[in-house]
Amino acid sequence: MGDYISELPDDVVSYILSFLTLRDAVRARLLSRRWRYLPYCRTVLRFDALNVFGNEGYNRVSHRSKFVRLVDQFLDILRDQTLRVLELHFGLDNEYSSHIDSWILRAVTMGIKELDLGIQNYVFSCYLLCPWMASSLTCLRLSGCQLNLSSCCTSWISHLTTLHMSWVRMNHNDMVFILSSALNLTSLSIEHCCYPRIKCLKVELLGLKKLLIDDNSLDIKLNCPNLEVFECIGQLSNLTLAHLPFLRQAKVFPIGRRDGGSSIIAELIRFAPHLKALSFFVRPLVIQPLPLTARISKSCLKQLDLVMLVPYGFDLFGITYFINACPSLEILRLKLHPLTFTRQSPQKEYPDCQHQLKEVEIDTYSQKYNLVELVLYLLRNAVALEKMVIACSDKEKLTTLLQNVNSSAELIIRHNQ
Repeated sequence: MGDYISELPDDVVSYILSFLTLRDAVRARLLSRRWRYLPYCRTVLRFDALNVFGNEGYNRVSHRSKFVRLVDQFLDILRDQTLRVLELHFGLDNEYSSHIDSWILRAVTMGIKELDLGIQNYVFSCYLLCPWMASSLTCLRLSGCQLNLSSCCTSWISHLTTLHMSWVRMNHNDMVFILSSALNLTSLSIEHCCYPRIKCLKVELLGLKKLLIDDNSLDIKLNCPNLEVFECIGQLSNLTLAHLPFLRQAKVFPIGRRDGGSSIIAELIRFAPHLKALSFFVRPLVIQPLPLTARISKSCLKQLDLVMLVPYGFDLFGITYFINACPSLEILRLKLHPLTFTRQSPQKEYPDCQHQLKEVEIDTYSQKYNLVELVLYLLRNAVALEKMVIACSDKEKLTTLLQNVNSSAELIIRHNQ
């Protein structure tokens, strides 16, 4: 058989080898004398257990020294090349901090644009990104690190357009410094950061388009006029908003609030008149016709995802308040999480009301929520329904109950463990 790959030009072969893991790329070069001297065509370096050892299970203490040695060797090979992305994810500790510092410094001198660090307890020093060297860095992702900032960081932080921080230890002053200095951010993610925890988080970034906050006991003040995507998960104590004319997608899970976050959702819809997709966590007590549904009716909401913690016997028909209050709603996704205790909600009469839903998805673990009655209600009042997907614990029984339903919509019933 002919070796068609070797007939390709050198730059094409190098480009093909760049898609292999680092380990496989080095081994592949041993197959041919010509391949051995090909230039490395890699602008993205991912150093983790899979790319270095070929096995995710090698992320162990006994392999740390070998991992460090291999990373050093590979960076020596690429020292004269341009690098765009550096990712480091391995179970190293402070014992190897000097090596990690040298890797970051090398990457900065190679013109790095994206830096992704996932190393527990590593102290990421701001002095590694000197203003005259790190001006090309636009994306920074930190996970499990400790961040120490100073006034000299203002220059390189101001160049960032993407900043993602997960379980990063920093104090309140560091967080305030970042939010006041990173004025060019378009994407910001804050997950379980700041120790000790802060009570108020003020975000005022004019260019920000995507914001994710996952933390507990926060009072968030948000003034981002160009925001398009907003996600907030955790024990949110309060949410203060300014006008959000471009917000199209929102996810708010105010876990732990007694009102289920109804007041927060009402304010979100009030300040985001063009909101298209809304996903939020709701408790049975907030399934009320007013005041939330009255404000929803003024929006142009097209997709609604409800995640509900409900007791067995809960009257599922309460969500028809939301459906009937959203004249433009086309997609409804309902995910039920049953509570351990049992409570039978009083049955109410719900008059028929036609809706414009095109797609409905119900994910539930039991049929103790008047599920069949709700499905029949939706099918009976459907004007444009095209597809309904139901995941339940008793597929056969539900299929039997709905087998005589006359509907043009596609009805899919699947078993949910």
